[in-house]
Amino acid sequence: MKVRNLYYHTVFKRTNSVKVFILQVFLALASWFRVFIEVFTRKKFGERYFLFPLNIMLAVILGIVPLGRYYGTPVLAIIFKNLTWYAYIVAFMIASYKRYLEVKREPSVFDFKRFSLSPGIIKKWLYKIDLIGMKMTNRNISIFVEPGIFMLIGMVLVALQQDIGYLLISSATVYGYSWAAQYYLGDQFIMDTIDQMIANEELVNSFVHTRIPADTRGFEVDASKIKSREFRRMVAENMMESEPAVDVI
Repeated sequence: MKVRNLYYHTVFKRTNSVKVFILQVFLALASWFRVFIEVFTRKKFGERYFLFPLNIMLAVILGIVPLGRYYGTPVLAIIFKNLTWYAYIVAFMIASYKRYLEVKREPSVFDFKRFSLSPGIIKKWLYKIDLIGMKMTNRNISIFVEPGIFMLIGMVLVALQQDIGYLLISSATVYGYSWAAQYYLGDQFIMDTIDQMIANEELVNSFVHTRIPADTRGFEVDASKIKSREFRRMVAENMMESEPAVDVI
């Protein structure tokens, strides 16, 4: 049976709704930019995460951009003028198709063998990159290494006056910040869980036994203390609410 600390959820569980909303909207929009990188650096995406039709649509949009920019110019001339742009589109579609085939071959999520929202498995060669002072963890690779590689490639292409470089730079920037935001939200959830556990364990020590925060891992019930210890215990018992488990027959 799960126990819910009413004091913690009422007093401490304050969330910045605007900040959380902005982060969630940013992460939703960032998926359109992340796909330009992750199809090359990751594999075995979850079937609800990887959307092959979206990749096709993005490739079509990218293909149309130069045509609109150089409207009236022969198509072949536009293609040769933007050779690296269209070469990237071809590479992007080839990588996307490979990821699509991987998703099709993965075990069914209905058999509990695959997380359908998996953002993919980082390719092994990225763990072998040697950067002084940086441990190759999933977090560091997602925030710094993956976008960093494409940022450098984009900068070289921009220096060579290739427009595709701007797409890679912008995608890399959004990629890094989106993963940083995602890890931030994850960290906040873990800390909320830990804080609730501490609040549950130290509620009696703080409120009933009136111990100071130094002895309760920093937790304190910020309220006027009831003189009677027995009454304090009764109140503390009512601060905890049991959430019965659901039995499935």
